[in-house]
Amino acid sequence: MSWIWLALLPIGPLLGTYLGIKGAKKFEISLIWFISFAGAYLLGITILNLIPEVFRVFDPMKGALVLIGFFFQIFLERYSEGVEHGHLHGHHHFKAKAIPIGVVLSLSIHSFSEGIPQYLSHIQ
Repeated sequence: MSWIWLALLPIGPLLGTYLGIKGAKKFEISLIWFISFAGAYLLGITILNLIPEVFRVFDPMKGALVLIGFFFQIFLERYSEGVEHGHLHGHHHFKAKAIPIGVVLSLSIHSFSEGIPQYLSHIQ
């Protein structure tokens, strides 16, 4: 029975991608509102829960690490051109539908760096 689920595993992302491409123009305004709400929700969680939790005990190194992480994400966004947020900041188009290596590498590093805290929370 598990091989059936393994065979069906790629269907979800492919179906979601197809529906997203087909429905992008039809639901463009709704999508903008949804992304705005999601961004506000994540900002609220960060400001109201995560930052106070991190700074509950004073340690100057924590502030430095938060700033380093913030500037590291800005540095990566320079090369990913905003792809991780669902849009492009650059005004140029990809030639021949090829994805530049800078975008792939910065997205990989971005995803890896966001996964490190999840991993560390499970091993402690």
